[in-house]
Amino acid sequence: MAYLIFSKTDSSLYKIAANDTDKNNLNIIDDQYTIKDVTDSEFNSVRNEEKIPELSGDTVTFTDLDTSYDNPVELQAWIDNVIKLCNEFVSATNQANPNYDAINTYNQYLKGFDTTLITYPLNTSWEQYCADNGTVYFNTLQLP
Repeated sequence: MAYLIFSKTDSSLYKIAANDTDKNNLNIIDDQYTIKDVTDSEFNSVRNEEKIPELSGDTVTFTDLDTSYDNPVELQAWIDNVIKLCNEFVSATNQANPNYDAINTYNQYLKGFDTTLITYPLNTSWEQYCADNGTVYFNTLQLP
């Protein structure tokens, strides 16, 4: 079972989790969030930046996203943001988190990735590119 975690304040998407273990390791305070069960397919569509979920009342709806990068500079800007968030995670005292090593490895992969090696325009999200190429990756909403 996968999860989407929405803020009770404004119903915005706060975090996503692939399973119970990942959800528990986000260290969220349950009464501040609405946690919705979703299918693996729905989770992956959000994780891969293909769809954006919206919470209205008790119902989650999904809207298609059209993500593309026209050049290496645009993609590098996205990757730099992901690196920043991964750095914050690995720099904190998160070594006990079961995903620590995988996130650290992904962070090193991002730091060494050469965006000029991709053919542009890249008509998919970075996350979908990683999935298509067998790269272990994390959406920033999966990071504790």
